[in-house]
Amino acid sequence: MAASSTAAEASAPVPVPPAGLKEDIAGLYDESSGVWERICGDHLHHGFYEPGDAASVPDVRRSQIRTIDEALVFAAVPAASSTSAIN
Repeated sequence: MAASSTAAEASAPVPVPPAGLKEDIAGLYDESSGVWERICGDHLHHGFYEPGDAASVPDVRRSQIRTIDEALVFAAVPAASSTSAIN
């Protein structure tokens, strides 16, 4: 039974973001990127990577989810299940 619900979840339609969301995110990024570059340098990657690992485009989503997972562990938030947000 679990496999069929997982297959159904995988084929579920992706929600459509609200109108203007991408523009709002781009505006926030444009406004704040100078601050982040001064703090982190010009090689800022939005995601959790192991030291020494090179960031690559295919790994961006996984690293962003891992950032959330690591932040939850750091904050000692009890796990809702034994799986990561990636699974």
